[in-house]
Amino acid sequence: MRKTIVALTTPNDTCVVPSSKSPLTVKPVHEQFLNFSPNSELSFEDKSTIYCSLVALVKDEHPFSNALLDKASLFLKSLEPFGKDRESAAAKLVSDLVPSSAGSPSGFVESILILFSSPDSKLVSTALLFLFRILSISSPAVRLLLVDSDLFTNLFVIVKPHTLLLSGNRSIADKLIWNIKNLLELSFPSTLRELEITAATDQYNHREMIFRKLVLPSSPFLSFLISNLHVTIQGFFRSTIIMLGTLLRIGPFHHPTLEFILASPIIRMLISSLHGQEEWNAITCIDSSLKGWKAQDPEVLQSGKRIVQTMFLEGFEDTLEQTRMYGEDRPSHRYIVDVCHSVFMFLGANESEPPYPHPPSWA
Repeated sequence: MRKTIVALTTPNDTCVVPSSKSPLTVKPVHEQFLNFSPNSELSFEDKSTIYCSLVALVKDEHPFSNALLDKASLFLKSLEPFGKDRESAAAKLVSDLVPSSAGSPSGFVESILILFSSPDSKLVSTALLFLFRILSISSPAVRLLLVDSDLFTNLFVIVKPHTLLLSGNRSIADKLIWNIKNLLELSFPSTLRELEITAATDQYNHREMIFRKLVLPSSPFLSFLISNLHVTIQGFFRSTIIMLGTLLRIGPFHHPTLEFILASPIIRMLISSLHGQEEWNAITCIDSSLKGWKAQDPEVLQSGKRIVQTMFLEGFEDTLEQTRMYGEDRPSHRYIVDVCHSVFMFLGANESEPPYPHPPSWA
């Protein structure tokens, strides 16, 4: 049976069927994709033509059989850059895959948003995977262009991932999580250095754009993920914790992002996950965040202290000790014990001048 996106608010709706006005005849623009053979040797120009044909099929609400969905998956996979110069190849996909874009990402953005509008969850998932692989090997400059283009602002409006039932749509949610995580890294100090964004005003504007065009549009989805962390789907909990940890790490570098984190359950969820199967990712994120903030200017350090204070209010100290003791009883958890010890020492245990004083001394 054809898989479709199912809304959380309407669990009895099993599919979104193509419109009754869907074309019953094949247009010439459709033929390039319909005649595509996975075994063909194709030039970039051929791939561009076939890609635009696929987009036209989706835009015209052409019904997709399982065979056509499989063909779309194989074709989009064939577009993925490989070889030594994958970064340049990914940039070429963004700038030239849709010829009318004339070197800008606008044509690519418009086309992939059309693919995301498909009622077929398999095609949406395939398009998200295609986007993820492009972002994974693209330069920060290309990733930044795509965020600034409002690609993700519109993606969340079209896909509405916060309304999906996870059962049957886990692939869509998971790929979105990894895309968000990769793009949040654009706010890392190391990425700003790579982009040669050095002035304080420019750094703030850069992070403000990411906040407004990625963090805020994804906020309903983040709330949905947090409320579903109890769902026992393999890998889902892990990817969510890693993504939330990345958001925590960039918080002190941008005041609106910091306030967003403090007003959300993100810190509580990261601390509570120290009790569960993702304690390794959670404690590693907290450890790297603390050390990363300490190496920055006083304003970042002060913002980091606000997060630490909230962590203590959420019972972080006791939870960290329980995690350390749990690890000591299991030789395979030795790394977790070492990281817990590192965090304790960094927070000031057995030190006369702790970098992050225990909350009572902050008054």
